[in-house]
Amino acid sequence: ATKVHYELAKRCLENGIHVYIDKPLSVHLNEVRELQELADKNQLILMVGFNRRFAPMVEELKRIPEKRLIQLQKNRIAAKETTEFVLYDLFLHLIDTAVYLLDEPILRTKYQIRETKEYLEYAILQLETQNQTAILTMDLASGANT
Repeated sequence: ATKVHYELAKRCLENGIHVYIDKPLSVHLNEVRELQELADKNQLILMVGFNRRFAPMVEELKRIPEKRLIQLQKNRIAAKETTEFVLYDLFLHLIDTAVYLLDEPILRTKYQIRETKEYLEYAILQLETQNQTAILTMDLASGANT
């Protein structure tokens, strides 16, 4: 779980152990900076990974030449999750997958988020390159639990 990533990574770095950890390292920028400084000081590797990049279907999609439009979608049935949790723990996989699949630098971004109180209803992100567009959507108010 994300909330323990910081403490686990810190203990490892303090004890001379290289760290490879699933995203996100922390939801607090100051903790991320602290861990990076600790890794640098102890000459250790601190690496954050996204396991979805290595899924066979994603690898197959990466090899497709001249991709113009990439659409990634994740839905949940009436899931009540905080916006922070959804963006950092769930939607981040879509973002990383899209960035990985794009073959050019991102030039423009657009986004829309709808939430009720602190609970996310849906998120939409559009990433544009010179010749490609990736559209990412996540709906927690309706849809299949996939």
